[in-house]
Amino acid sequence: MAGLLVKVRGDAKAFQKQAAAAGPVVEPILTVPAAATGRGVAASGQSTWFKIGAGISAENAWDDAHAILGNAAGFGASGAAQIEAVEPEIEQKWLAESPGDAARAGALRGAAANLCAFDDQDGGGGKAVVPRRVAWNLDDDFSRLRRARDKVGTAQQKIRIAHLDTGYDPDHVTLPRHLLTALQANFVAGEDPKDAVDRIPPGGSPFANPGHGTGTLSLLAGNRINKPPGFPGFEDFLGGAPLAEIIPIRIADWVVRFTTGTIVQGIEYARRNGAHVLSMSMGGVTSQALTDAVNLAYDEGLLLVTAGGNNISGAPSPKTIVYPARYKRIIAACGVMGDGRAYTGLSPFTMQGNFGPREKMDTAIGAYTPNVPWAQIHCGGIVDMNGAGTSAATPQVAAAAALWLAHHWAVVKAYPKPWMRIEATRKALFEAAAKSTARMDVAETFEKIGQGVLNAEAALAIAPARAGELTKLPPSDPSWPWLSLLFGQGGVELAAGADQRRRAMFALELTQMAQRVAAVEQALPSPERPVDAIGPAERNRYLEAALDAGNPSKALRAELERHLGRQAAAAPTSAPARVHRIRRKIVETG
Repeated sequence: MAGLLVKVRGDAKAFQKQAAAAGPVVEPILTVPAAATGRGVAASGQSTWFKIGAGISAENAWDDAHAILGNAAGFGASGAAQIEAVEPEIEQKWLAESPGDAARAGALRGAAANLCAFDDQDGGGGKAVVPRRVAWNLDDDFSRLRRARDKVGTAQQKIRIAHLDTGYDPDHVTLPRHLLTALQANFVAGEDPKDAVDRIPPGGSPFANPGHGTGTLSLLAGNRINKPPGFPGFEDFLGGAPLAEIIPIRIADWVVRFTTGTIVQGIEYARRNGAHVLSMSMGGVTSQALTDAVNLAYDEGLLLVTAGGNNISGAPSPKTIVYPARYKRIIAACGVMGDGRAYTGLSPFTMQGNFGPREKMDTAIGAYTPNVPWAQIHCGGIVDMNGAGTSAATPQVAAAAALWLAHHWAVVKAYPKPWMRIEATRKALFEAAAKSTARMDVAETFEKIGQGVLNAEAALAIAPARAGELTKLPPSDPSWPWLSLLFGQGGVELAAGADQRRRAMFALELTQMAQRVAAVEQALPSPERPVDAIGPAERNRYLEAALDAGNPSKALRAELERHLGRQAAAAPTSAPARVHRIRRKIVETG
């Protein structure tokens, strides 16, 4: 638990000053214009999201959130500043295969220099390999990214891509040609905010997938390499869009330690600094702060491509697409292997990709993984060939989007609304994608990777749609529709005595549970279905699983027990709880 995220409407500076006097660290991370304010208290003036503190001590993070709302006046919200929403600032974990773990384990027992040995493709666990070929994912019989980038040429420089990850290795041969180091940013707590260099954190090990950002960046925009070890005869660019401008944004020090807040900050920084495309090979649970950042980015024409997520085959963990990729305004990158199978159905204990539910797959697409190039951090001339996970698929899709935008920039920049650039790009990528493979028919392809397999060159041939042909998607919502109805205005069925903000918190907490607990996720397939398609029995089955396995907050537990008849009376949902005091510090707004 990293703290809380609090959304305040009105005088943000007054709230910040008063809240800091109550004890916690207070840092503004996102400003939401009045026109963009949807959920929570009715819009009146702009709102600001704050990170509040670190080290808050309640056993359940949501209990702290309810405590803040119950003691809003004592926490700095009064008069001109009113709390609209509170949620935990969740420390998240991204499942990413550590390339070459077995080889590195052996190396640790021997000479440290062996850590920089080339790691070839790994066919263990049923993963597909493409024998005797390097950087095959770029080729004509796969994504055709090489053909596409060659056609676009130097026009790539018109497009700016934000890369949100663990950073970049300044000494690696794959360092992008147009890396905008003057705009680099770092949102990892305690680090230099203007230094996005990828580094192994103190106490880190080769088993925590260090250099995740270095690896994904090499697939996105990797520079020309000249026959490095394991790449005989290869003299070419490694990345899909090697001539695009890249903003490096460090949101994590390693892939098992990042927060909702740093993702929000990274997206907002990309938006404010003119990015056209964003590539992020991480994800986790849903969040109201995150949806506010996503919706602002969409309205301003920033196309987000994020990873669909990974799981361990046979393990009791969630298997569907993670957030923010799950929001329909974002392109989710799913995995397809070199032999045409989906990146799933692998042997037990093997990492594989997430997919589903059906309602999300309309805005998902497949790119190649595993066993694709992966630049090795702190090994300046080494590029492995065992890059894996949807982490590796994501930058390929983002690169293809950037190439299409660059190729058609004269037209798309003239659209009357910025969001139209996003929809035109998605339309081209989705129409050009292969709807079946040698190993999957149309139905299975859609089920497991969405709109098809990436074909970057074919997408270039699709002209931008006319403005009148493009449809703006509804704003992303942090909670599922049926839960929003259940806890809706007036408290349709649950929490009738609670105010609108607390009901929204209950709905969000219940939605987050499915991303953390397999038993909760499995209780209700396709929870994004239309509200009238989910009957009372299905709803109650989900709520039962949430109560029994989801570790709900005290306030939510009381509501669930009352609704499900587990006890005669529930504790009041609006009773203020104790606010835990933590160290004092003010981070000035700017």
